[in-house]
Amino acid sequence: RRRQARPALLGWGLAAAALLAVAVGLALVRPAAASPAPWTLLAEGAPERGLAPGSALELPAGATLRAADGTTLVAGGAVRLALGAQPMRIALHAGSIEARVERQPAQHPLVITTAEAEVAVVGTRFRLAREDAGTRLEMSEGCVRLTRLADGGSELVRAGATVAVAARPAEPAWQPLFPAEGLEGWNPEHGRWDNRQGVVTGGAEGAAKARLASRQSLGDCELTCRLRISGGLHQAEIQVGDYNWFVTVPAATTADGWVAVRLSQRQGRLQASADGRALVPEPGAGAAPRRGALAFYAAPGVTVSIADARLRTWP
Repeated sequence: RRRQARPALLGWGLAAAALLAVAVGLALVRPAAASPAPWTLLAEGAPERGLAPGSALELPAGATLRAADGTTLVAGGAVRLALGAQPMRIALHAGSIEARVERQPAQHPLVITTAEAEVAVVGTRFRLAREDAGTRLEMSEGCVRLTRLADGGSELVRAGATVAVAARPAEPAWQPLFPAEGLEGWNPEHGRWDNRQGVVTGGAEGAAKARLASRQSLGDCELTCRLRISGGLHQAEIQVGDYNWFVTVPAATTADGWVAVRLSQRQGRLQASADGRALVPEPGAGAAPRRGALAFYAAPGVTVSIADARLRTWP
């Protein structure tokens, strides 16, 4: 009899195991519960509502953002901000907020950015304002790490301290490099140059070279344009500082023959690219960066056309 009972017991065990496997399988395929919204908006006269990452908000004075851990950000006036893709990241565009931040994981602090600074918070109280003059941080408790976006410098700001980060000056506006017709403001020093409906073309016959130089003396500047280069060695030059330094631009490999060029001379550094590929600056006079003419140069047998050229300059 005992020998006959074993198969029955074994059968019951297999059946129980099968039922358990089915139960586990159902648990695995059951949809996970939706994660709660990382922030909730509380405003007078309106129901609470959860906010999705990436939400852009305009808050009236007194409106409150509350995180699941109890962290609160209260609008001190009209505020414009945006929630980041990550739950505890916020961009403050305008206005001020009073923050009471519960302790955060050291590796995942609350981060609030403005146009001038980034504030990383583990747990503290402070007021942060973004105004026309820049960013202002006033600490009440604890400390935060403030990083200046202009130079990457950072510092710990402790209770009782106030730090102001001045607004960065506005970038200069782009201006057309050439007039709509003609070559006013430019000296065709070598070769023959003309401007037809904003496209400047130059070159020379035989062993002669072609050079077009600006009458304006330029220092810190940024140039973008398109070049079409043909003939000869299939390359042209853009020169800065009256041939102090230059970059050699190769002809395009695309069917339309145009190559997109960007050149920047800023704070003693010259950078350039052609269709996104970096160009290596080469010395003409090779002196320290200096003011001087901007010039386009075509070697013997080369014809170069310049289109969509624009420039912006710094004092």
